[in-house]
Amino acid sequence: GHPSENFYRPKNKRVTLFLEDNFQQLKLESAQGQGHHLDALAYLAGCATSDDAFAELIRNNYVQVFDTDLLNLHLESGIKGAAQTSERLLNLMSNSPLLASSCKSG
Repeated sequence: GHPSENFYRPKNKRVTLFLEDNFQQLKLESAQGQGHHLDALAYLAGCATSDDAFAELIRNNYVQVFDTDLLNLHLESGIKGAAQTSERLLNLMSNSPLLASSCKSG
């Protein structure tokens, strides 16, 4: 299906808005594999905040989640960039057997 077909799911929207507001901090914490913003993102994505597997998955797939093109986004395209990052993150989670079973969907 089309990558944006799930955009209006509540979880996707929450994750997108959080990414949009905290993008640089999340990129930094994702690279480090820990941080309060990353814990909050895990919670919004339906995972337990103590779920180290979430932080590890993002750190190990950093380039895939935070596509390098996003570094060059202009302010007006920030919402689109956050939506694309959210889509990649949630797809990554759903393809991870560990997270798919331990994190809530929808």
